[in-house]
Amino acid sequence: MLAYGARLLAPFSMAAERRICRELLADLGARIHPDTLIADLPPAARATVSIARATRLLREHGERFVFILDEPTAYLSADESQQVIALMRRVADRGSAVVFISHRLQEVAAVADRVTVLRDGVVVDTFVGQTDSQHDLGVAAGEIVGVAGLVGMGHEEIPALLAGAVPARAGRVLLDGADLTDAGIAERIALGVSMVPGNRQRDGVWLDVEAFENLAILPDMGRSLLGVRHREREIGGATDAMTRFGVRPPDPLARVGQFSGGNQQKVVLAKWLGREPRVLLLDEPTQGIDAGAKHDVLQLVCAAATKGAAVVIASGDYEQLANICHRVLILRFGRITGTLTGPDLTEATIAARAQAD
Repeated sequence: MLAYGARLLAPFSMAAERRICRELLADLGARIHPDTLIADLPPAARATVSIARATRLLREHGERFVFILDEPTAYLSADESQQVIALMRRVADRGSAVVFISHRLQEVAAVADRVTVLRDGVVVDTFVGQTDSQHDLGVAAGEIVGVAGLVGMGHEEIPALLAGAVPARAGRVLLDGADLTDAGIAERIALGVSMVPGNRQRDGVWLDVEAFENLAILPDMGRSLLGVRHREREIGGATDAMTRFGVRPPDPLARVGQFSGGNQQKVVLAKWLGREPRVLLLDEPTQGIDAGAKHDVLQLVCAAATKGAAVVIASGDYEQLANICHRVLILRFGRITGTLTGPDLTEATIAARAQAD
């Protein structure tokens, strides 16, 4: 069997196509089996497949494209529309332009960076998205700020964006007045920005190597001024860090994969909190760990704030946010639509605002 288009003469591998399909869909956060018939999919899933098909151009050509979506939410429910709009935002975040044509003005106003209004084929006016100060995200030293919202509304990307792992499409990232917008991850780490990723097993630790190796990944633990590694210093430093941050057992020679989920997370925290960061960014810091470990992890986070760290937590655990945050910001389609403080900062209020805004 031969492929179509530009690959007309290339062999066609069904297994390879299924693999690519799975990767493209997974990259968009979709759980659709590659062998599912399009006719059997709900409307939102069909739109997802269409977007995945288009993003394949990015994968295969390594270029940026213009994606034009003509009334993609016209026949979708509110929940399905949110899924499609979240996908559009992800495509835009990766550097491509998205043209969203719709009569649903509320959706357009919520997601677009710029809106052009046409009447009878003539441009009437163009509006730029809101940029006033009420939409800024500012965090003071010693403050814990939570960011929350429905899945796909953009709050999940805040820690990675501030850490430099995701490029900012607009606005600036400032630390004590210094502009870090164009700074890379390593430069931000050197300036005191630390991030605890949401998927610790993929992004936070090496499961198959010893704990001290995980902690020695940082450039300043167990090394001389010339950057030479010293194994014994690394092991000693890891033992101290694991003891201080409550890793059980505090064995630097144990492989991290042998630890429980909670202790794996403490290894991640030991690595980053040991630097006494100025800014601590956390993505779902208690995800997949037991109640006791959750309590320990949150105590460590609060202790970091007490020492002066500015803390940002993205989480779907509204009870957790209500218990430890000074403020919680509600995001919808990448924009801050509400701020909860004081008596309004409760689990029920966060949930209600996330649903309503």
